[in-house]
Amino acid sequence: MLLSSSRVGAGPGQNLANLFNIVAVTNPTSSETDIWSTWIIGGQNAFGSVGQLTRTRLFVAVVDGAAPNVVSDLDRNGVFDEKDLALMGLHVISNVRKIDFTINGF
Repeated sequence: MLLSSSRVGAGPGQNLANLFNIVAVTNPTSSETDIWSTWIIGGQNAFGSVGQLTRTRLFVAVVDGAAPNVVSDLDRNGVFDEKDLALMGLHVISNVRKIDFTINGF
């Protein structure tokens, strides 16, 4: 899980999946399963700036094997995505989700 506005660790390429506090598998069927994750963010300015609205993109994909700690922008297009994972030699085994939203920096 990557967040484009991240200032944590390696920045936008830092895998943030280990920061989730609660993960639950729900609604399993023969064709799909939902995974719900709750994330409690405690670090000020970790993903936005105080007093500013920060546009960001959430990118989520499941890869075969161990996920990398950092995803590199290997195609150098300024976006971290499934193309970069493929260039890193990783095989995506899930649907890929990219969601744009705004972080309110209280």
